[in-house]
Amino acid sequence: MAERRGDLGAGRALFSISVAAEVTGTNPQMLRGYEQKGLLEPYRTDDGFVPYTDLTQADTKKLAVGIDTLAEKLSLVPAAIASSENG
Repeated sequence: MAERRGDLGAGRALFSISVAAEVTGTNPQMLRGYEQKGLLEPYRTDDGFVPYTDLTQADTKKLAVGIDTLAEKLSLVPAAIASSENG
């Protein structure tokens, strides 16, 4: 469950989704996709606004690095399959 207003912590920076996306090197669509898949659970106000915190930005950076690493490894699969079929 996403954090409620009282759980954000005093002094914590809050960012719009576009700023959070820019800072993390992603885009708003990716952040929304991460949220839909349950990979991010950002705080959501009663009116539906999502103020991203420094914590959700750190989580997003970790996700982006993990996804890049996974994509790199998956790109090697076709060559490995071809090699095993030919060898």
